[in-house]
Amino acid sequence: MDCQQALNEIGPLVDGELPESGRPALEAHLADCGSCRTAYEELLLADAALARAFRPRRRAAANLADRTIEHLRSEQLRNGGAPQRWLRAWTVPLVAAAAGFLLAVVVFRAGGERQVAQIPAPLARLALATGPTEVRTVPNVAWLGCPTDGPIAAGSAVRTSDAARCEIEASDGTQIRLDAGTLVELPTPRCVRLTHGELYSAIPDDGKQFKIELPGAVIAATQGKFDVSCTPGEASLTVVEGAADVACKSGTRNVAAGQRVRLVDGRLQETDAVVDPLQATAWVNELLLLKGPENPELVERLNDILAQIGHAKISYLYEDEIRRLGSRAARPLLRYVASQRSQSDEAARIAAARIAGDLADETAIGDLIALVDDKDAQVRLHARRALERLAGRNQGSAVDDSVEDPRALRADRDAWQTWWESRSQKMGRSSEEDG
Repeated sequence: MDCQQALNEIGPLVDGELPESGRPALEAHLADCGSCRTAYEELLLADAALARAFRPRRRAAANLADRTIEHLRSEQLRNGGAPQRWLRAWTVPLVAAAAGFLLAVVVFRAGGERQVAQIPAPLARLALATGPTEVRTVPNVAWLGCPTDGPIAAGSAVRTSDAARCEIEASDGTQIRLDAGTLVELPTPRCVRLTHGELYSAIPDDGKQFKIELPGAVIAATQGKFDVSCTPGEASLTVVEGAADVACKSGTRNVAAGQRVRLVDGRLQETDAVVDPLQATAWVNELLLLKGPENPELVERLNDILAQIGHAKISYLYEDEIRRLGSRAARPLLRYVASQRSQSDEAARIAAARIAGDLADETAIGDLIALVDDKDAQVRLHARRALERLAGRNQGSAVDDSVEDPRALRADRDAWQTWWESRSQKMGRSSEEDG
């Protein structure tokens, strides 16, 4: 059997109309041909979706058809077997309608009796993704791209490409973030099965147990934040907040916040203290940036990193972590500089202004202008240098690091604000003309 013959017979096979004599050859072809097998599996999914969509209408169609036929019979009997004139006029359309209803009943009932793939109700959605994320609802079928906010059914598998990360939000509020090159399964609302890669889970404090299943081990917790990685023969758990129990063939161990444990071939190794959970889970920052500069978790993380910059001897490592986030990190940094939270740590505040000035793009111009008359000369310097880089000019003022006159500083800020408003208006008019 060739592919064209197979494709012609897939439809009858799904509908239950393929003769038994034709099944062996088609099944043999599907076992050997991946493309035809994919077409068959996708048709099964489509057939199941249609059957589920029309299921509530089957009973209504059957009842309506029965009532229509009964009405025709009763009218005929009431008139001694001879239909009245109006009945004769409507007999053909009514019979045609009844025939249509009966056909629908036959089709729907036939569909209801077939064994079709069942598509479970969604238990989660894809909240965020930095790149292609794929899902499959039935084992051994083709992977399909999952759009942002797309539903994910119980029993589904989800995977990210080597250049994409994503966040899955369960119906109970649990967040499951997947690093690049990760594959998980979601068998139930309170369980995730990690096959390979790395995930970060944030479990709400609702008293219900959440499980992360690994090859040869199970992690269980009722609340907290956890980073779990898995490679062939080895896995690790880092507890960022809360605590978790790890059960495997070598026993059970409770792992507290700030600790990490490794498993090798399903056996627990020594528990280590995590020097810095921010470094251990830094990969989630890219996802948090997609939530905007005001996202509380992002702000908290950046504040902690800036605090480390101000106090740690290895501050260049933390600065490098922020710089890897690119221009998207500029606005959260500038918001930190402008906030009351930064006033107690001058070193971190100046570092944030310097890094933000280097990273800023045009989306941060408004935040930079707000710092042109800041009380700290170093903050003013970094903001003004960034503006001059983005604008390709200055405002013709003589303001420099030594100027402390509030009136001169305000005038410089107002000049930048006027320039920015004028430029924004010109850009708006240009966009309208292009449209």
